[in-house]
Formats: sequence, structure tokens, C-alpha cells
Amino acid sequence: MAAENPLHQVNATDFEKIALVIEKRVRKDCRSHKWFQKGSKVLLINDDSTEYHVEKAILQSILKEMPLTIEEKKVGIGWEKDLLILAKDYDRVVIPKDMDDEILGFFEALFFNKQVENIPEDKIITILGNVSDAEVIAYAKAKNLPLKGGNKDSLAEKLDQFEQRYPGIKFSIKKSIEELRKEE
Repeated sequence: MAAENPLHQVNATDFEKIALVIEKRVRKDCRSHKWFQKGSKVLLINDDSTEYHVEKAILQSILKEMPLTIEEKKVGIGWEKDLLILAKDYDRVVIPKDMDDEILGFFEALFFNKQVENIPEDKIITILGNVSDAEVIAYAKAKNLPLKGGNKDSLAEKLDQFEQRYPGIKFSIKKSIEELRKEE
């Protein structure tokens, strides 16, 4: 029997609790990877997606007292190919991708031989790398942020079906991908 997604059955106070847990998880990632230091110059990529709005809110929340410069760059479709050019004047570039996007990118490269740009992980980061798509939506609802999203492709739908059937599989896949990348 398929497990139901607990995010579909929550009220407003539960969304607030989820938002706090997500902020705590992102704060822990930022601290353990040492992504932000005093005086850093950070570029936040603005593609006007839900992920962008959530990243901006989380960064404002967790970095509010750190003296660093955060600039935004509005981008259009196909911005990924210009990422290295955008990154050259900054210490860190925060891209609007969550865990689902990273998993799908890995699977597309693996199964469909889609070329993936080799991105320097020390400079270009995804602070939502350990936050699922459903959690991003829950955070956006809790903080009254704009919800924007496109249609999911068949691979994304299949991943969501696996998550419903086997709760926690996205986190397991993400951890396995990180282990594979360490071995490269």
C-alpha cells in the first residue's frame, strides 16, 4: 500500500513547524560546508521560481546578522550555460535548485546521456540540496511566498511515485549520488 504524503494533510501551524525544520536543515548545511563567511560576496540567481523565493527567504532569515553582500541577478531561460561567466566576480553563487532537481539532473545524465556542465561545487551552491520539492512548497505556503512551477516531466512524476510508495527514497538517492561524486 502506498504511503500518503504527510504534507498534503497539514494545517497552517504545521506548515510553520515544517518551515522551521527546513531552515534548521539549511542552516546546518551552510555551517558544515562553510559556504558563507564574513565579507563574502554572494550572487543569488533569480529565475522567479518557487525555489528562488524560498532560497531568498531562508538566506534572509539565517544570514540576517552576518556582514556579507548578497546581490541578485534576474535570468531567463537557459541561464545554466552562462553560470560560470556569472560566477566569476563572486565568492559564492546560489542557484535555485532543490533536491528533486539535483536527482533528476543526475538521472538524465545517467539514463539519457544528457550532458551536464561540470560545475565547481566550491563556488556554485544549492542551499536547497537537502530539501525536497514538497518541502519547498510547504515552506512557500508557510511564508506566503509565490508558488510558481511548471509541468513535471515523466521522470519527475516517476520519482514522486517512488517517494509515495517508498517514503524517504529521495533522501537515500541524494545520499547515494553524493557518495558517487566523492569517489570521482
